[in-house]
Order: sequence, then C-alpha cells, then structure tokens
Amino acid sequence: MDVARALFEAAFDWARQRGLDVMVGPKGLSPFDGYGILNEGFEQRQMMTMMTYNYAYYPKLVEALGFEKEVDFVSCYLPAEAFRSPRGWNASPSGLSNAATCG
Repeated sequence: MDVARALFEAAFDWARQRGLDVMVGPKGLSPFDGYGILNEGFEQRQMMTMMTYNYAYYPKLVEALGFEKEVDFVSCYLPAEAFRSPRGWNASPSGLSNAATCG
C-alpha cells in the first residue's frame, strides 16, 4: 500500500503543479484501451476490445487512496450455445443460424 500511495501522490503532485485539481481514471491512451476498473468477474480475462481488466485487489486499493467508484464494470463468460440476440440470431457450433422467421 505504501508504494501505491507514493506513486499516486507523485501523480497528484504532478497534476497540482500544472493547476489541475481533479483526477479521473484510469483511462488508457487510445480509444480502444478501456476505461475504469473491473470490480467483479475476475475468473475470465476480458474478451472484447475496450473492456478493462485488472487484478482483483485494484478496486479496494484505489478506493483506499481516495478515489470514488462511478460505475460498475463486470466481466463474464457466455458460451456460444447460450447466446440469444433480440433479433433471433443464435450462435451454434456450426456458425450463426437465424432462428427467426424472415420475410
């Protein structure tokens, strides 16, 4: 905790020296890096671009350093056989099949 606190304090000092008084994050350097900290669903790695992933201890660590949670980021695993879309397209082992009547 001491090392993390020192690292964050260095970042806070850097921001203050530039006239900044609010820090928001984490956010990656590109639009595809994701935003925030995962707080549930650590059993699986993220499966989509723009979905954040971190170790399970991160949420408590950054909250202990004074950050406040804005939203929940949750990751889960959904087998292809269980996927059902609102339009009736369902995944199957042989690919996508249209379960809805088109016409």
